[in-house]
Amino acid sequence: MDFSSMTLRSLSRGHVENEGRDRLGVISLFLMLFGVLGVVGGSDAHDGDPKLKAMEPSIPGEILSGNDENFDAPWGEATDGTIFCSQIPVNMLGGTGNASDLWHHVSPSEREYAIVTTKQSVAWVEVTDPFNPEIVHIHPRGASSSTWGDVKTIGEFAFVDGEGGGGVQIFDMTAIDSGVVEHLGAVGSGSAHNIVSVPEAGIFARVGGPIRFFRMTDDPLAPDFLGQWSERYVHDARIIVYPADGPDEDHRGEIIGFLNGGFNGGYVETGISIVSFGTPDEFNPDGTLLSQVTWADAGFSHQCWESEDLRWLYSNDETSSALNSTWQCVDITDLDAAVLGVQQANGRVASNHNVFAIGGLLYAANYRDGVRVFTRSGNDLEEIASFDTYPPSDSAGYAGCWGVDPFLPSGTILASDMQSGLFVFRLNEVENEVPRFEYPLGVPGRFPSEAGSFEVAVVDFEADSVRLDYEMESGDFGTIEAVPGDEAGRFTVVMPSAKECPDGILFGIYAIAEDGELLFDIDAPYTAILADQEVVREAFDGESEDGWSVGLRSDTAEDGLWTRRIPSEDDLVGPFGDLSADGHCFTTGGGSGDVDGGFTTLVAPSVDSYGLVLPALSYRLWTDFEGVTASEDRLEVEISFDEGVSWYLVDVVTRGVPAWSSKAVVLEPAAAPNTVNLRFTAFDLGPDSKVVVAIDQLELVEWGCDGVISGDMNGDARVDGEDFGQFLVEWGTTDSAADFNFDGTVDGVDLGILLGHWTG
Repeated sequence: MDFSSMTLRSLSRGHVENEGRDRLGVISLFLMLFGVLGVVGGSDAHDGDPKLKAMEPSIPGEILSGNDENFDAPWGEATDGTIFCSQIPVNMLGGTGNASDLWHHVSPSEREYAIVTTKQSVAWVEVTDPFNPEIVHIHPRGASSSTWGDVKTIGEFAFVDGEGGGGVQIFDMTAIDSGVVEHLGAVGSGSAHNIVSVPEAGIFARVGGPIRFFRMTDDPLAPDFLGQWSERYVHDARIIVYPADGPDEDHRGEIIGFLNGGFNGGYVETGISIVSFGTPDEFNPDGTLLSQVTWADAGFSHQCWESEDLRWLYSNDETSSALNSTWQCVDITDLDAAVLGVQQANGRVASNHNVFAIGGLLYAANYRDGVRVFTRSGNDLEEIASFDTYPPSDSAGYAGCWGVDPFLPSGTILASDMQSGLFVFRLNEVENEVPRFEYPLGVPGRFPSEAGSFEVAVVDFEADSVRLDYEMESGDFGTIEAVPGDEAGRFTVVMPSAKECPDGILFGIYAIAEDGELLFDIDAPYTAILADQEVVREAFDGESEDGWSVGLRSDTAEDGLWTRRIPSEDDLVGPFGDLSADGHCFTTGGGSGDVDGGFTTLVAPSVDSYGLVLPALSYRLWTDFEGVTASEDRLEVEISFDEGVSWYLVDVVTRGVPAWSSKAVVLEPAAAPNTVNLRFTAFDLGPDSKVVVAIDQLELVEWGCDGVISGDMNGDARVDGEDFGQFLVEWGTTDSAADFNFDGTVDGVDLGILLGHWTG
């Protein structure tokens, strides 16, 4: 599988293929890139883990919210620089034993989720509103039941492994915003202590003994076994594709593993092995040992994470005889000669477990000491905040906080506690001191083909410069340096001009301090269109019911069905007017009430996108939601390419915006005449929820560029027989002006574009 051959447009949010196949938008991207990778083979469990001794039982209870006026729990007073948001006990997560690890997931609609393992279950919890968590799905672990459960995600898929055996459990989270998580099954057999993934290389590994590597294939149940690294026991690992701008020029583009372990189960010569496993194209499972780091008073090298600029590695020792809460700061600027810096302790005796670095901070899970938060400056750590998930004691031992996850874009922090389940919290006063990027006017989804720009503010980071790395769908790529503004930390990014127009662009942002420290925008990459205008090819609105289907026989809603009407200021619910404020639109509820007791459906007229270079379906949306539960109350937007035989989900809306807003679904150029429909289904199944939706102004649009007529090969501002003749000469060639959609080949899609812009 060629991971570099994916087009930029395939990375765009909301992208939809124009053929009725099982490839759709961002979902299809991850299916094609990453598949549903299984792992085969057994694993040696971490038999020496001191947690194998009897664990304290979990504490059952109800979900608690810090916003509840009756809130009375010890965690309200266990915060220092943090804000308690909510707690979900183990029993509410489907477990009766202890909770263990966790990870995060962000859906394409930017809703945020926690995935938590317990001895008996795997649970998905929506934490978009951290004070009002919603349990979305619980799956029993069954034969793989074990307190040890590790979870990672690749795109829209979650992978769960553990020491109970049963292989890797695979879950499809494509429809998680609709409250659906599908268990696809188990891959392989045996057990593993942890799962490690290298998504950008399509490589997946099971650790907890030797590292066993697998490469994903087109068949998710048949990964290729690449071999294993067995020089030492590896307890956990951080494996990355070393970036092209990494400080060690000798290893750019290589797969680098930072491996925590040692001999005899990891307890002898415990430390960190830095190993090169070749490149994604020429993977070498035997590896080349670049350097080895150990430290005095070592107990058990447990886990590590790197700084964003790849100059430092932060590791932890779970059982050090010096102090239990110790972290090793390792200078990895030169991977062949990594140097141990300060082995630092925070002066407390609680044992530590897991550590992650992001945004200039270090987050450490410290068992009975809860979560500790540090600022980090290279070799120096300074504690600035904490959240104690286990208030009864701060002693050494194996109860309390197992894992922490600080990677949600909103800044919400997740922590798993063996006795108390999932905690959701945020930083308090230090939150505004976290280095970050802000975009005062947002990041546009479309820029002019020349001289487009946007503003960047770098907060709490002394940026000397800001740069943008980009790649265009037409093949151009490079780096742009932003223009400093009048205020410190303010920059203007002038986008590159389109080499071909229209074009797509994928870009990321990073800042550089005077001393070379880097700060990356973790929300990147962003995608946008480079075009000057929108040309409306077809338009439909509420002024005519032709082509629209209002309600289907399969609808189940008792009230609030879709209807075509003129909204009024006298309406009890819904917009006061259509988009133009003087005519018809389609609304649920008829102005007197919301949807209730089921769902109601609106199907838009058919359109044909054949012959358009960069087509999209745009529409105007008005919503008013209150008290909704995502699995019960929502608006689903679906698309069909076969006259309604098959439908594919493209958006789920669960938050009300009581004003008209513009939405768009980007399509691929069509290779033949086609039929495309949108379907809008409003659900309201909850007893106390409110769902009101309105739709107006459906348009098939094509993004274009000033002075450019697609199909005009001779530059005479016409598309006629002469252009057609020149086009036929170019048929089947590559790198040609006749490649109107920039996919690398002159084919039927380009012919359709030429005919679609025919002037005669």
